[in-house]
Amino acid sequence: MSNATTLRWLQTSRNKLSGKMPPLDHLNNLQLLLVSSNYLGNGGYNDLTFFCSLTNATTLRFLDMQDNSFGGTLPECIGNFSITLLELWLGDNLLFGTIPRTVGNLVNLGRLLLHHNRFSGTLPSMLGNLHNLVEMKLSYNKFSGAIPSSLGNLVKLARLYLDHNNFHGYIPSRLLECRSLVELDLSCNNLNGTIPPKLIGLSSLSILLNLSRNHLTGVLPEEVGKLNILAQLDVSRNMLDGDIPASLGSCVGLEVLKMQENSFRDSIPPSISMLRNIKEIDLSHNNLSGQIPKFFDAFHFLEILNLSYNNFEGTLPTIGIFNNVSTTFVSGNDKLCARMPEFHLPKCSSKKSSQKPIAKWKLTILILFGVLGIALVLALMYFHWLKKKKRTKPVLNLMLHGAVKSFITECEALRNVRHRAMSLRPWFMSSWSMAT
Repeated sequence: MSNATTLRWLQTSRNKLSGKMPPLDHLNNLQLLLVSSNYLGNGGYNDLTFFCSLTNATTLRFLDMQDNSFGGTLPECIGNFSITLLELWLGDNLLFGTIPRTVGNLVNLGRLLLHHNRFSGTLPSMLGNLHNLVEMKLSYNKFSGAIPSSLGNLVKLARLYLDHNNFHGYIPSRLLECRSLVELDLSCNNLNGTIPPKLIGLSSLSILLNLSRNHLTGVLPEEVGKLNILAQLDVSRNMLDGDIPASLGSCVGLEVLKMQENSFRDSIPPSISMLRNIKEIDLSHNNLSGQIPKFFDAFHFLEILNLSYNNFEGTLPTIGIFNNVSTTFVSGNDKLCARMPEFHLPKCSSKKSSQKPIAKWKLTILILFGVLGIALVLALMYFHWLKKKKRTKPVLNLMLHGAVKSFITECEALRNVRHRAMSLRPWFMSSWSMAT
C-alpha cells in the first residue's frame, strides 16, 4: 500500500477490516482517505503511529477515520498537515488526552468532528484561528473548563456541538458573533449564570438551540422571540424562573418546545396560540398555574403535550389532543379535574365549566352588603314597632271607678283653652259618645 505513490483516493468504509493501519509514507498524492465504520485499532496508545506519515500527503483534503476502535492521543504532528485539509473526522473512537494547540494551524479546515471519544482538558483558544470552520462537533467527551470566547471568531460556523461534557462557567456572549449558526447544542454540562439575551436572539438559529441540563438561572429573555424560524428549543432541567415570555409566541417555526424541570410560574401566555406548527410541548415540573388554555386543542400537528406536575386548575378540555390519554400528560395537578377517568384526576362537577368562580374579594363585599341590608331591614321593623306601640297606648280608661266624673272635670278645664279646642273636638265627641 505504501508503494502506491500515485494513489489519490482510498476508500474502505463500512467493511469488517481490523488490526492496525499500515504506514502511508509515500502516498504523496493522496487526496481522500476514508476508512470509517470498520474495526481498525484496538484502543491502545500506539494506534495512531501511522498518523504522522500522512503529513507527506500535501494534497490531502478529506480524512475520515470515525467509527473504529482507534485509541491513543492526537499527535502534535496534526498541525503539519497540508493547509488544504478540509475535513477531519475522528468521531466514535477511543481517543483520549487533550487537543493539541497545533490544530489551530489547519486554517482551511471546514469540519472538525471529534465526538464520542474520551478527550479531556480544556479547549485550546487556538481553535479560534479556524476561520473557515463550518461544523465543530466535540460532543460526548470529558472536556472541562470554560468555553473559550475565541470561538466567537468563527464567523462561518453553522453547527457547534459541545454537549455532554464538563464545561463550566458562563455561556460566552461572544458566541453571538457566530452569525451563521443554525444549530447550537450546549446541553449536559455544568454551565451557570444567565442566558445571554443577544445569544438567544440570534436570528440565524433555525434548527436547534439546546441549553438543557445545566445550572442556568434567571429568566428566559424576551429576545427569544427573535427565533422565529427555529425548529427546536430546549431549556429544560435548569433553574430558570419567572413568567414564560409572551414573545415566545413569535417563534412560529417551533416544532419542539421543552421547558420542563425549571421554576417557571404564572399562567401560559395567550401568545403561545400562535405556535401552529408545534409537535411537542413539555412544560412539566414547573410552578405554572391558572386554567389550561383551550387553544391547545386547535394545534393539529401536536403529538405530545406534557403539563404534569404544575398548579393548573379548573376543567381539562375534552377535544383535540385532550382526547388521547397516551399523548397528554396532566398528572400532579391537584386542582385539576377531568371528565375522562383515564386521566386519573378528580371527576368534574355537573356545573358548566364556563361559569367562572367568584373572586374572594367580590364574595366578601357581597356578604358585607347582605349583612348590612338585613340589619337595616331589622332596624326599620323595630322602629316601626316602637312607633306603633306608642300610638296604641291609652289616655283615658273609662272602665275605671270614677272615670266618667274625672272625664267631665277635664272637659270643663279644656273649654278654657281656646287654642286647643278645635284640635281636640273630634276626640272629645267620640269619647263623650262612648261614655254616654
